Amino acid sequence: MGACAEAWEGAPLCVCRRFCTGGGDAVNDTLHFPDEPPHDLPPDLQQAVRRALAATHCLRPPPCYAPTYWREEREAIANYAVWRAAQAYHTEIGISREAFAQICAFRAIYGEWQRLWERDKAVVAMPVDEETGEAVEFEDEEALEAIGEHLLCGQVREALERLTAEERQLLEWYFGEGLSEREIAKRVGCSQKTVHKRLQSALRRLCERLGVAVPPYWGKKRPKGQQKGGKRGKKG
Repeated sequence: MGACAEAWEGAPLCVCRRFCTGGGDAVNDTLHFPDEPPHDLPPDLQQAVRRALAATHCLRPPPCYAPTYWREEREAIANYAVWRAAQAYHTEIGISREAFAQICAFRAIYGEWQRLWERDKAVVAMPVDEETGEAVEFEDEEALEAIGEHLLCGQVREALERLTAEERQLLEWYFGEGLSEREIAKRVGCSQKTVHKRLQSALRRLCERLGVAVPPYWGKKRPKGQQKGGKRGKKG
């Protein structure tokens, strides 16, 4: 899944793998995890299920699976995964229970999808490489990219929700609408220096929540030719 996969390989997901895969140290204790989730999941877990289903909608149904049946299968997997995730969740994970459950549900669905395609490889006729004689594998790159983008958007949305309303607004004006610091200062009625400091603080907090580094030139004078908007400094 490329860069998007790397963005979702942070520490919290190490916990997710324990509960969403069949290997390693996956938990199978039915005393702690009931066989079936309740009929009415809490609202945050229901939302996690909906988002996981939306993120995996682009996955082609496995062989011998009708689209309708595959949709029902994904929903059943997601319901069970979020229920298990809720039992395992604790605040030290660093994200909300809903976000944690959504990641676990996605991983459970995607893992089952991969397993079903692997299982049926022997039955489905696959083209063979003329030189090596090995079966040629096709990866649904478009589907993987769409899933990665959906999950990355969810991660950014989750991080933004943990900022203040003022910080979100400043970031939206600067990155979303492309306003300059001077234009933002006029809009809010303060100095450009104040806007710069607040933007710097908001971006730092957002990057911390996403687990990424702050851009190298943020808060510093950029080298000539790298100013915002590609403007170059005046020649002396």
